[in-house]
Amino acid sequence: MLDIQEFVEFYPQFADKFSDNRLNYLYDESTDLSEFIWTWYKTDADKLKKIQYLALAHLLTLELNPTSGVITSVGQGSVNASFDYYDKSPTGAWFKLTDYGKRALFYRQQKGTLTYVR
Repeated sequence: MLDIQEFVEFYPQFADKFSDNRLNYLYDESTDLSEFIWTWYKTDADKLKKIQYLALAHLLTLELNPTSGVITSVGQGSVNASFDYYDKSPTGAWFKLTDYGKRALFYRQQKGTLTYVR
C-alpha cells in the first residue's frame, strides 16, 4: 500500500488532486507497470520505491492531462484529435510522454536487458 504522506512529500504537486482511494488504485497500477524494473532493483528497496513513485507520478500526470498520449488520428473540419493513452510499446514511447516516465526509463537503460518482475 502507498504511503501517501511520503509520496506527497516527494511530489507535492499532486497533493489534494486525488482521493486516497484513487492514489492507492493508481499506485497498484504503477506497480503492475514494473515491467521496466529489473531483478537487480528487487534487492534495492530504495531504488525500487523511487521507480514506483516515478511510475505513479507518470500516471497521475497523464490523468491530469487527458489529452496526453500518442496521437493516433487528427481531423481538420471541426478540429479533432485522438490519443492512445496506453501505448506501452517496448521502445518506451508511452513512458516518454512525461518527465517522470522518462526518468523511470533512465533506470531501464542503466541496466540493459529487461526482466519481468511481477
